[in-house]
Amino acid sequence: MTELNSYIGQYLITVNFGIGEISNIVEIDDGQFFKVTFPQSNNINYFSINNSSTYRHLSDKTEILKAIETFKKKHQDTEFNSTQEKINFYKSTFKAQDIQTIAKHLSILNQEEEIHTSILKIFEKTLDSFVLEIQFVLGIKNEEAWELIGLSQEKIK
Repeated sequence: MTELNSYIGQYLITVNFGIGEISNIVEIDDGQFFKVTFPQSNNINYFSINNSSTYRHLSDKTEILKAIETFKKKHQDTEFNSTQEKINFYKSTFKAQDIQTIAKHLSILNQEEEIHTSILKIFEKTLDSFVLEIQFVLGIKNEEAWELIGLSQEKIK
């Protein structure tokens, strides 16, 4: 448990709750969980330490700057055998722990003329989280974070 206590005070991000601070490590039903406080929404939530599919730890400044550059690059889209295969790919990809992977695939979808409706919601939520993370880590305003990636929030919504 002592090693896990080093996580207290660190931040994590989720597409559903935004950025939260790990305030404690607790045991619930034989499992260990991060107790996370989300000041923006005044919520507390618990996330399994062993299942990070719904959150990831915040990236540092160097990783964020690389991710911004990754997002701004043109990337070749992956070819899929079906629309369903593409939907499943992006839904799982946006759960990745690597900010570079997330930035690359956000960029690919952002370059598309039209995003399939089954992917659009997760794309928008993931893009909003990406911008929120940029804003938080770099200590800038939301509008500035959107400008850093070459977009405006109004174009996306």
